[in-house]
Order: sequence, then C-alpha cells, then structure tokens
Amino acid sequence: MAEATLESRIRVVEQQINTHEAVCAERYAGILKSASDMKSDVQALNKLLTKIGLTLLGGMLAILAKLVFFS
Repeated sequence: MAEATLESRIRVVEQQINTHEAVCAERYAGILKSASDMKSDVQALNKLLTKIGLTLLGGMLAILAKLVFFS
C-alpha cells in the first residue's frame, strides 16, 4: 500500500516537473525571439542614425565650403 502511494506521488511530481519544463522552454523561446527582435531593431536604428549623422556632416561641410570658397 505504501509503495502504491509513493509511486503515485512520484508520478504526480514527475508530471509537474515535465509541465514546468515545457512552460520554461516556451518562455525561453519567447525570450530568445524578443532578444532577436530587439537586436534587429537596434541595428536598424544604428543604420538610420549613421545616415542622419553623415547627412548632417555633409550639410555642414557644404556650408563650410560655401563660406570659405564662395564668400
């Protein structure tokens, strides 16, 4: 009788552990996807900021050239 109770308790614990592991695996997959999405968003933002910076630098260079050579 005690063995049957022990075995059934072990089965319940094993089932709970398996369920917990499945939930954690799903959460971990979501975390990895979120991190990947954030990484791609940051890369896109870096490209945009680089373009803006180069545009501003070119504009300032054009203004400086105009002031130096055409004034």
